Amino acid sequence: MRNRLFFIFIVGFFQSSLVLGASGTGTSTVEFLSQPVAVSQSSALNFGQVIPTLAGGTIAVSATTGAISNITGSSTFIGSSGVSRGSFTITGQPSYTVSITPGSNATLTGPGGNITLSTITVDSTSKTLNASGAATVYVGARVVFPASITPGTYSGNYSITVNY
Repeated sequence: MRNRLFFIFIVGFFQSSLVLGASGTGTSTVEFLSQPVAVSQSSALNFGQVIPTLAGGTIAVSATTGAISNITGSSTFIGSSGVSRGSFTITGQPSYTVSITPGSNATLTGPGGNITLSTITVDSTSKTLNASGAATVYVGARVVFPASITPGTYSGNYSITVNY
């Protein structure tokens, strides 16, 4: 009798737990945008003319202000002519927010070989496109140069990534 009651109890337990289950429905949506996000350079990142220290060093252009400064060393900057933060125009769906990610280090090549463009920064990692579907992002970075760098122009490419 005890086994029979135990069996009835077990069967009753599993039947009641099945009755406690429920199901539901949900909705799903997708929005296809009429304008993909695009990015194009408006102005180059330019460190201007610099007289480097003999020991080497690091100079920087601010993404926020466009000002040039010494991070290490004491290079001399020849006026502010030619110094500019880089800028990119972003276009896409009006009033949408985009995220902006600066690229990693880049290589600048010149008469003395390669030097490093590092610590690439943007003035904001998020922008809302205006009613015309546009926004501007500004870019700054650092240039690390060795002792006794060979004089001349050093140039190269860097990247930023923009996504909705």
